[in-house]
Order: sequence, then C-alpha cells, then structure tokens
Amino acid sequence: MGNECEGRVALVTGASRGGTGTAIAVRLAAEGADVAVTARGSAGLEECRDRIVALGRRCLVLPADMGDPVARASLVERTEAGLGPVDILVNSAAIGGYKPFDEWSAEELAFMMQVNVWGPWQLMTQVVGSMRERRRGAIVNLTSFSGEYPPGPPFPTNRPSKSGAAYGSSKAALNRLTIAVASECEGQGIAVNALTPQAAIDAQAANLAGRGWTAPYDFGRRSSPTP
Repeated sequence: MGNECEGRVALVTGASRGGTGTAIAVRLAAEGADVAVTARGSAGLEECRDRIVALGRRCLVLPADMGDPVARASLVERTEAGLGPVDILVNSAAIGGYKPFDEWSAEELAFMMQVNVWGPWQLMTQVVGSMRERRRGAIVNLTSFSGEYPPGPPFPTNRPSKSGAAYGSSKAALNRLTIAVASECEGQGIAVNALTPQAAIDAQAANLAGRGWTAPYDFGRRSSPTP
C-alpha cells in the first residue's frame, strides 16, 4: 500500500464484523498505522487483529460495548497505554433498525443514541486534548444517507424514508455534532469529517434494494446506511 499513516496510532470502533470498520482498520494498518480495534464481540476483533499483524503493524484488541458509557470510558486510555497517543479516531460502530416512529420504546431510542451519538461524542472528547497539544489529528465519524432529508413529497418508498425516524435522527445528530467539532477544531491541525459509505462492504447487506433500503430513485443511489 503506502505510508500515509506511518508512525500514527488509530482507534477504530465497530471493527469486528468484517465490514466497514474492519476494512478501515486494515487499510490504516496498510498505510503504516498501529491500530486499536473495539467492538462488542472479541472473535471478529481477533480476526481483524490477525490481518493487521500480517501487515507488520501492532494491533490492540479492546472488546467493549459502545452502548455502555462505563465500558467505553477507558478505550482511549487503554489505547494510549498500549500504543501511544491517538492520532486517528474512527467512529464506525453503529446500531440501526427500521420501524415506524411510534413503535420505538424509550429504552430502544436511548440505546441507539448511546451507540450512534453519545459514544462518538465521548471518544472525541477524550482524544481532542492530546491532538490539540500535538496540533495534529484526524477524526472520522461514519454516518448514513438516512440522516439526510429525503426529497418529497412525494417521498421515496424505501425503508430509510418510510421507517427510518430513529436511525436517521441519530445519524442527523451525528452529522451536526461532526460539523460543530470541525468548527471548534478549525486551525488547530485537527481534521474532523463525517463519511457516508457509498455501498455496504458487508456481503450480507450488499443487496440493499432487495432488503428495502433503497429504491430506484436518486435518493437511494447516493449512499447506503450502516447495517
């Protein structure tokens, strides 16, 4: 590959299912970074670590539930203890789901916001101080076209449009948070961006139209939601 990230340390959440998070973690390693990976399940993380180590880079496996503020609270500290200060933070972990807005329970909504919004917020808060001191850093938040306004009326008939209130709202909040943090970090050597995947990497989610996520409409061709 290359050496764009030589000597850098990255922390990537949601890197256990062989999808977007895993692909980003492996690519960062291929570009020279040492990578800490986290997700709820350790089995997938071990596979991700094997791929990173095979590239000659160090990898730290940190199982943690991003929906649990206590479990995720030590992720940055443990990464720094094992690999060094975090130069790159990738918030890829997400929880989705599609159903009418009036069928969501308060508990379900609270957990979704913990994973999709408050988790990234907490991790960004923990890494930004060190990044400011060193005047370098990169933060990437994985978002979704579900967080954008669908065109209409008439509205598209896909699931994000007709039953994406909860997931879309959480990603819209993440988008706004990303813009705010980018503004606050302007001129400090820290790049803060949101990334909307253009296609699902996970093979199980590849048939977006067949699963009702997209429709033959421009809105559906723009990008794809995180499974």
